[in-house]
Amino acid sequence: MFNRGNHDTKLQMLTYIVNSLFKTDKLRQSLQWAERLKSAMDEFNQLLFDKYFFFYYNALVINYSVLEPEKAISILEDLKDQARIKANDYYHWFVYLNLAVLHFDQQQYKEAIRHFGKLALLDGFRSADPSLRLKISVGELLNRYELQQSDVIEYKMTRLKKEYKNLLLQDSHREEKEILDILRKMLNTADYKNEPKLLEKMKSFVDWTRNNSREDAVIIDYGNWVNSKLPKSIKT
Repeated sequence: MFNRGNHDTKLQMLTYIVNSLFKTDKLRQSLQWAERLKSAMDEFNQLLFDKYFFFYYNALVINYSVLEPEKAISILEDLKDQARIKANDYYHWFVYLNLAVLHFDQQQYKEAIRHFGKLALLDGFRSADPSLRLKISVGELLNRYELQQSDVIEYKMTRLKKEYKNLLLQDSHREEKEILDILRKMLNTADYKNEPKLLEKMKSFVDWTRNNSREDAVIIDYGNWVNSKLPKSIKT
């Protein structure tokens, strides 16, 4: 059925199967089909290898990010030094953003902040989509909270609110607006766990994100992060 003439169609179909299995939580099967994709990429003297290179490694990262985060980190660390990655700004973004988020999720905050910093230094960061830059900036602030860098957070939050003032007024960025307000209150309260109004606000935010967040729009899961800061007696 497949030959050199329709090899691109074969690779497209394999990529679709890999991503569909991931979306339906069949992660091990998705990884199995990713290896079939890789084998097909090697056919015809790697005719279309470069075109599908990213799709293959994206499949590994998204699946292992759920199944074995440390393996996903290892794959990304190997990727970041490859010539194909260095030659493409989007690939660079993908690697450093995923490294930042994975280290954050693993509570490896010093490593995470290092990669958040590298993201901000990448070519094209200032010209990237403002919504993405806002989400990355908020993620960095949450990471700095874990590192107890209050002064840095105050400084960066002031700049962030000024730079993204218009975005933060939009309904599409309600989560960012709310998480920044919660973070500010946590910083300015001696012991936020003894402040019923703040705890209620935090719990309401967690409940709201569970019902309204779009998984494909999330970089850092704000609801999970806030929930982790609540006393055990009121965690959701």
